[in-house]
Amino acid sequence: MKFNEKLIELRKKAGLSQEELGYKLNVTRQTVSKWELGQTTPEMDKLVEISKVFGVTVDELISEAESNINAEKIEDKAINENPQNNSTCKVILLIVAVFIIGIIIFYAFIFPKISNKFKGIYNSAEGIIDATISGINQSIDSAQNQYNDIKDGASNITEDIEEQKNDYEEAKNYVKEEGKKLSEQADSMLEDMKKQQEEIREQNKKIQEQVKAQQEAINN
Repeated sequence: MKFNEKLIELRKKAGLSQEELGYKLNVTRQTVSKWELGQTTPEMDKLVEISKVFGVTVDELISEAESNINAEKIEDKAINENPQNNSTCKVILLIVAVFIIGIIIFYAFIFPKISNKFKGIYNSAEGIIDATISGINQSIDSAQNQYNDIKDGASNITEDIEEQKNDYEEAKNYVKEEGKKLSEQADSMLEDMKKQQEEIREQNKKIQEQVKAQQEAINN
């Protein structure tokens, strides 16, 4: 097995990424990638560091024969050299356990009390809403009744106005007819008076002529 293949195998068994291995060797991830692709070969000092990281000899790294590396030994060494990862896993497991216990306590003890409390609040709110809706409906009915009363009153007033208007028109026509009759009567009486005046004038004239004739007869 070639060096680049051994490096890939050792890194994966140790559970390291190219970036993590580069950090341990004080090189970049790109340098590790070139080693694994077979584009470049690390210097002797880096080979020594690599052998220390994975717990193997330099000869085992550069030998072309099949690698007889103990996988468990490599994994144990990687774990021992990465206590931070192990602690992180323990913290995560502890957080998950606390979270699960919290959920169990919540649903076992707290949730029923909260549920009953919210149920009481919901019932109270429902009663308030029903009372409010009932009050609104009563207000609407009262307003509708008042509107109907006003409408009926306005209709009655309109009918009264129409009746008064008809009475006024009838009175107006009556007065007009009576006035016309009175005017005709006045004209007729005026004509009669004129005729009587003419008759009186004629009679006065005849009387004056008779008096004059009698005076002349006496004088003769």
